[in-house]
Amino acid sequence: MPVNATEKSYNAIVEKIRNGHLRPGDKLTTRALAEEIGVSLSPFREAVTRLACEGIVVQRTGTTTIVRECNPQEFDNLFGLLEIIEAGLNESIAERINPVELNEVHSCVRENSTWLSRLENEPYDSMDRYFVEFHLMEQRFLSAMFKASDNPWLTLLVRNHKRIEQMYARNSLDSREAVIAYCKVILEHREKLVNEIANRKAVAARETTVSKLQKLRKLLLNSQQVTQ
Repeated sequence: MPVNATEKSYNAIVEKIRNGHLRPGDKLTTRALAEEIGVSLSPFREAVTRLACEGIVVQRTGTTTIVRECNPQEFDNLFGLLEIIEAGLNESIAERINPVELNEVHSCVRENSTWLSRLENEPYDSMDRYFVEFHLMEQRFLSAMFKASDNPWLTLLVRNHKRIEQMYARNSLDSREAVIAYCKVILEHREKLVNEIANRKAVAARETTVSKLQKLRKLLLNSQQVTQ
């Protein structure tokens, strides 16, 4: 199904924030961005309004729109919510996943070790490209998990909160070591989580999810741009 111009604009802006091309506090240049994305101003502005409603950008007086700057308290609150909803989602997946869905999740996990090895040997000036790849891997994994959950409302909540986490993560990580540490936390916990789901260990799946989120919270709050 073709993506309409508003959705195309929304996805493009989100990707620019997620990949660090638009950083917190940056101004959205409406006409230039619309031309770059290949859409007219009307659907572009509709996308910006949607992003403003989601708290991702801030529309100020006049025509100025900036990427929202996330303060430590907001970031802490975000992870507090994720501990509840993402952990609950993974617990429910462990209770109901079928063999076909489990195989799809496993196929996503098998990408981890090769990709992480490439990341660890990459110079910092090309880390952005690998961070883009990482988020593509994240989206494939999350899509497989969401498919297995059969819980559209909880899935929607997790998807929206994960999008905000991912968008601000790249802008919060100020060194090659921090980027690698962030990716390692996610990938190492993912392997453990999938093993627990495969063995129907629902409570353990919840605990592993909470542990991952607590480590990510600490890492991001201690980074250079999101500090306590």
